[in-house]
Amino acid sequence: MLTEKLSPGEEARLRCYLDFKSEGPIRSIETGYDFALDVPLPVPQAIRRRCLHCVGGANIKEVRDCTATPNICRLWPYRMGHGCDRTRDAKPPSRLKAIRQECLFCMGGSAQFVRECESSHCFLWPYRMGKKPDHMVTDAKRESGRRLAASARLGVGPNRVNNSRSTRRNSGKVARSGVGRGNGTPGGKTRQNGAQEAERWTP
Repeated sequence: MLTEKLSPGEEARLRCYLDFKSEGPIRSIETGYDFALDVPLPVPQAIRRRCLHCVGGANIKEVRDCTATPNICRLWPYRMGHGCDRTRDAKPPSRLKAIRQECLFCMGGSAQFVRECESSHCFLWPYRMGKKPDHMVTDAKRESGRRLAASARLGVGPNRVNNSRSTRRNSGKVARSGVGRGNGTPGGKTRQNGAQEAERWTP
């Protein structure tokens, strides 16, 4: 993170060099960002910027013609910022898993060093744990994750988890409404009692 204020000329030259942050405050001389303060870039864009930064700037041709193999750089299939290039790896990991593997490689395989990484100027830093930061996860995604975790524990599909929950809720409603009591109709017991009273007072 920058510790000194830049002059207008220095900032203009730095923006030309960075070519990554065209607006907003420059917080680092490496990328212009400090993702401890700045909003994370979308995952595909973060990988794209990382690849551009790797080749020394916004050189699209060098990124496209990158000679790295998936064993060296797990980000390679996603270097163009869209789609997935499977020419060198038929089954590449997901973007977030690729970022996680790249961060582990950067830190010598230490998960603790990845977690404690202080390079918040890196485009991949917000995703270094292999998942999106909590504030970027919607409630729907979070609930979907809970269902998948529950299905993994129970050894069933996520739809089965939903169905079992719905069945329990519906059975509770049935019990409260009186369905299935008496003669099997709603309020059946009440009707049965009413019929008996009528018979008692019939001449």
